[in-house]
Amino acid sequence: MFEGNLITFVSLLNITLASTLLMYNLKNLKSVGYLVAFLFMFSFFSLSANLLVNGGSVTAFAILLNNFAPFNYLFPVMLYFYVRSVVTENDSLRKYDFLHFIPFLINAIAIIPYVFTTFDYKYSIAKRLMGNVVEYANFDFGLFYPHLYNNILRPLQFSIYLIACIVLMVRYFPILKKLFGERKTQLNLMIGVLSALVISFFVTNVIHMVVFYMLINSSDYQAAFQLAQKLMHIVSYLYVIIPLIFLTNPWFLRGNIRLSLQLSTVESFPKTTGQRREQGPVKFENQTEKDSEYLRNLTKNILSYLEREKPYLQPRFSLIDVCTAVNAPVHQVQYCLNVILKKKFADLKNEMRVNHAIDLLKQNTTEKTSIEGIGRLSGFTSNSNFFFTFKRATGLTPNEWLKNCRENKNCKEK
Repeated sequence: MFEGNLITFVSLLNITLASTLLMYNLKNLKSVGYLVAFLFMFSFFSLSANLLVNGGSVTAFAILLNNFAPFNYLFPVMLYFYVRSVVTENDSLRKYDFLHFIPFLINAIAIIPYVFTTFDYKYSIAKRLMGNVVEYANFDFGLFYPHLYNNILRPLQFSIYLIACIVLMVRYFPILKKLFGERKTQLNLMIGVLSALVISFFVTNVIHMVVFYMLINSSDYQAAFQLAQKLMHIVSYLYVIIPLIFLTNPWFLRGNIRLSLQLSTVESFPKTTGQRREQGPVKFENQTEKDSEYLRNLTKNILSYLEREKPYLQPRFSLIDVCTAVNAPVHQVQYCLNVILKKKFADLKNEMRVNHAIDLLKQNTTEKTSIEGIGRLSGFTSNSNFFFTFKRATGLTPNEWLKNCRENKNCKEK
């Protein structure tokens, strides 16, 4: 009974913490929104699971039972998005991220008939299933697939996303070594906090799967239930880790989730002690000569990568691709581009694409490929974008440039 009360208390505390985060970040949720969504959804899942196993208010169980089931497929996704936004410093959704929502949508469609049943019916079902995990697993909620599949797929899905989170953090460790100063201290702390969260969730999820397997497959239900309760005791204590992490790291609650990692503009970077000169090292406040030398070498590596691999010819080429290639965090790569090279990433990318298109035009590529085809070969995603960018860079459309080139008889120059 104590464990059941502890899980209820921790779940309500997590809801309070999530509400605090939401209150502090209403105008600028960013990656914090993923964490808030995760805490809310995971807390409701914990409350529902606790009522199922340990009993309690039938009314509360009737409200939670199956009505919020689709969100049990969604909270692992939110945790993954949050971890990804922290380690990559990019909180925007990607083109194929909608695939993560497919299990949620399938389950949301499947429970529609149950959602519109009367509360009296839901109350009777809740009273019947509370404390009976085996019957719950095999109960027919009117889905178009057996409800048992949910109890198998949900913990499996959660485990897969937890492993994905671990992989993300492991891949980020080499980048940590290249940080310096306060940012390195902050990132080390952040990775430590995330590691504690993910590992604790992984352990509890494995225990949940073991408990469920025992209760469903054991011939001696009483013995299995007693052992399951002992394992659930461990889970109840692991749940305490979540609020402890927040309460011992109050900067989470202030919404300063990524700390100084939220560096997306030049103003966010260390200020120079003076105007940059063409000769001599670039020095910054609170930086050593070693740090400045690292940034200059990083800039050379970035340019070498762009010239050697020509990644800008890929339509989906992004800043994250550069960070991955040179093994450096986003804020350092942006600093090299914005401060040392004095160029925005988008401008540099478009400049290189236009230069590549010019090279193709000089080679009379239009004899085999259309102007529009050259735009695609140069990494532009649409004809309009190609024509607009090309004219902004050269003052001429591709057709005008080619005509001028042919009239001056210098198209084959390299």
